[in-house]
Amino acid sequence: MVTGKQIKAARALADMRQDELAALIGLTPQAIRKIEDNAVQPREGTMTDIISIFTERGIEFLDNQGVRFRPEGIEILTGRDGLIALMEDIYDSCKRGIAGDLVLAGAPEDDFQRILGDYDAIYLANMSSVPNLKMRTLIQEGDDNVVSSAYTEYRWAPKDQFQAVPFYAYADKLAIVVFQSDPSPRIFKIQSQTIADAYRKQFESMWTLAKPVHVTKNGK
Repeated sequence: MVTGKQIKAARALADMRQDELAALIGLTPQAIRKIEDNAVQPREGTMTDIISIFTERGIEFLDNQGVRFRPEGIEILTGRDGLIALMEDIYDSCKRGIAGDLVLAGAPEDDFQRILGDYDAIYLANMSSVPNLKMRTLIQEGDDNVVSSAYTEYRWAPKDQFQAVPFYAYADKLAIVVFQSDPSPRIFKIQSQTIADAYRKQFESMWTLAKPVHVTKNGK
């Protein structure tokens, strides 16, 4: 849980006054002062807004009262364990309310299920438990595997434009998943707000050209 001490430290890193933070989330400076002094416990929605404001400014909250500017870098994950680690990171970002515009392009859901095995059901249950979670996913035209439809809006990308090299954009991260590798998959996870936002813009142009998915409960 993020504490008042961490919020105060984050504000210092962002060079932000109490009244500036208050204006951004619709509170009074006095309310911010009480939160930072741990005199009151903010509502969950208020805390989510506070975290999002600092996330947008490149600041993250750590365990043990820590606060820091997020480091940018590339992490390479491999195999089933790597894919599970990615799924856990996505779920954690959603649970903490910092995932932002969560998008997935080029998704072959069958490949994800094949690699994840039993964990796939756990991941779906975890994601479905996040209140008001919204995600958008592009799959190949004609694909009727919409396993995440409880929280995901699917669209079909034209077959001649579809590339089965999925990318996730979430929070300040971009993850490119390559299933055509040994071991499979190989995941390139990049922590950079600039890169994540650039891929979100690319996704928007693809989303505009995509078609709504028409799949019945029987998958036909």
